[in-house]
Amino acid sequence: MVRTLIAIALVSKGVFGQVDFSEYRPLSTSLTISPAWMLNRDQNNTYLSGFAELHTSRNTSFRGDVYLYIDGNGDAPFLRSAVRSYFGANYNFWRGNACSSLGFQPGVTIMEPARFGESGESYGPQFSPSFALSAGMTYYIWTYFHVYANLTYVRSKISGIPGALFQTDELIFSAGLGFQIPTKKPGITHEI
Repeated sequence: MVRTLIAIALVSKGVFGQVDFSEYRPLSTSLTISPAWMLNRDQNNTYLSGFAELHTSRNTSFRGDVYLYIDGNGDAPFLRSAVRSYFGANYNFWRGNACSSLGFQPGVTIMEPARFGESGESYGPQFSPSFALSAGMTYYIWTYFHVYANLTYVRSKISGIPGALFQTDELIFSAGLGFQIPTKKPGITHEI
């Protein structure tokens, strides 16, 4: 998968030439399957993840991410269901068609543990504030497409269960092909 993405990026650079995509102020989006590793327990999860990002200047963008729990590993996954939603700002570092970013996103998590205690009681979905720190790399291969990879640390907990507090911190990896539309054409200014 990674080799294919690198090959697409290298071929597209030769075909489409050097365009300064930072001046396009792209509105980007994508949807992918993302593996995740829980940091407080021996559990791996899989999410359907999607994002939308608007570049408002060369170095700033606003981004929203949503993670929908699909499945956990093993015979007894820790979670029954989960939705994570975040919105925040990214600081971007451009070099040609490549854009590296660092971001902070406050958000919310709604999680339901698979079972609790020896009796296997279910407490239903639990709402919790959380936040995400992300680092990523995007390579713009054409006016409407890019390839990307992001690693996101999410900090959250399940706290609505009497007598228990479960940390549910995770590292979530996302990569794939994304779509964008330019919101500004290079060389055009809106100054009077």
